[in-house]
Amino acid sequence: MKSIFALLVSAVVSIVAFAGAAEYHDELYDDQGSLRQQYAKILPYLEKKSSAEQKQYLERSFKAFNGENEAHTIPRIIPAEFKEKFIDPGISQRAKALVAFLKDHYSGKKSYSKIIDPALVEKIIARNGEAGYAGLVNPEDITFFYGPDMIVDADGVWRVIEDNTGFIGGPADVQVLRELTMSRDKKIGKMLNVEDPEVFYRQLTDHYKAIAKENGGKVIYLDSQIMSDNEDMLVKKMLTKYGIEIVDPDLNGTRLKINKRGVYTVTGFGEDKVKEKVGYVIVHGEHAWMDQSHRASRDRYMYEEARELLSPDAKLNKAWTPKKLKALRRIVQGPRTSKTTAKIEELIEAVEPDSKIFRFIDQSGELTAGINKSILKGRVAANYTPGTDFINDKQFYIFVEDLIRFYLKEEPILRNIPSGSFGGRDGKVDKEKLDAVLANFNNFVIKRVDGRGGDAVWVGPKTAKEELPALRKRVEADPTLFIFQSYSRLSQMQNWIIDSRGISFVHNFNVLVSNMMWGRATPEKGNGKVNVSGGGRELPTLTLKSQASICRDFFAPPGMVTE
Repeated sequence: MKSIFALLVSAVVSIVAFAGAAEYHDELYDDQGSLRQQYAKILPYLEKKSSAEQKQYLERSFKAFNGENEAHTIPRIIPAEFKEKFIDPGISQRAKALVAFLKDHYSGKKSYSKIIDPALVEKIIARNGEAGYAGLVNPEDITFFYGPDMIVDADGVWRVIEDNTGFIGGPADVQVLRELTMSRDKKIGKMLNVEDPEVFYRQLTDHYKAIAKENGGKVIYLDSQIMSDNEDMLVKKMLTKYGIEIVDPDLNGTRLKINKRGVYTVTGFGEDKVKEKVGYVIVHGEHAWMDQSHRASRDRYMYEEARELLSPDAKLNKAWTPKKLKALRRIVQGPRTSKTTAKIEELIEAVEPDSKIFRFIDQSGELTAGINKSILKGRVAANYTPGTDFINDKQFYIFVEDLIRFYLKEEPILRNIPSGSFGGRDGKVDKEKLDAVLANFNNFVIKRVDGRGGDAVWVGPKTAKEELPALRKRVEADPTLFIFQSYSRLSQMQNWIIDSRGISFVHNFNVLVSNMMWGRATPEKGNGKVNVSGGGRELPTLTLKSQASICRDFFAPPGMVTE
């Protein structure tokens, strides 16, 4: 007799095969081959642009993004009514369920055990380097940016392919993309009456200032000293416009003083010294990047250093004997906890006491040492709560629809892509699942749960058969690190596959959804992953202006149930 999973696989294969008849959702043309209403004027006009004009636009966009990206030549256009009545409520609903889960978890109630095994949650937390925040997060004050990546499947169903929270890309780029599109010539402005993200920026910064004032201080922007890109400069430019102070010692010499009384900026010396209280911090970077003095950050870096030492390309100190590496591998491959990472640190220090990881932790983030603790202790408010990154994990994604039903007592508006995990409750590989997926791999996608930016994603129809034995070994080595999803051809615009990222700011159960979205476009003949790298472009995603012409405002708290 076939197992339940085997029957599920057969059903998924049948569904995908049936959907394949429609092939994909065509963003520009409907099923009858007619141009969709929102593109009726703009597409024929843009298609008449000469190759020289198209090239000039791409060059201008490349310059606008400081030589990092290009903007796609055709914008995606979202009707106002559809965004307001479907996309915005869908994003808000999903965000509220994530907040409800985090509050439930950090309150210690963990009533979600009816939906997801708490032991699995702890494993997800540990592998994302956030075990060190246990018992420290205030469940009454959860804040983060939320930007789900969405596609439209062959049946026209909007689906979330990935949840992104905290330090997300796109919020500042949407304004540049809008300006690039609208400034091509005057006729485009007459054809498209679209929303302006400045509305969202203004509401967001007004919220920051109001909270800062309540806390008796000012708002500052705090950039990561570890990693930066072109969007960081765009964010700084945007925030400066709205009167937000940028704290960067390399630019303005401002220092931070962080103590038990709070967070302060300090400028000048001696009689010219000025000290001002900070009431709100805009954290632009992951918490582990911002504050290496916090134990959770240190644990994460130790684990990442261990993985680097064990990689095939590692250039090792001679002190790393096979015996020492075997001991390190045994720790890394076992259950991950704060005690585990302490063992990693002890081993690295014993073998290589002058390791670059210790110098990095000691030297980097001197400006921001103690900021995570200050946020967790409530001494300063912030736009991003430490200990919330783990809900980005792709294995956690599998449960989000059920969490919506559990906490909000509603049916999901934005749907998941049918997904499953290869790991059984014992952590061992479910061989039947793995065999079934690989035998029908043209109908599936395999993802590593902690991969980013298209990293560690195998798209069935785009993966050569010769790669499957190695992929099998990777999954078998640690099946809990991989999920599978049914393959659905992504939304398509001419010969480009596209996705869109909703952008919202979440403060407890209040969700401010931006009136504009961010998007990406990748050549259809590529690897099947929508990503800016590898020939991809940023996709202008414009929302037609409604009569109200405002962002969807903060929502009232839902009727959450956690009994």
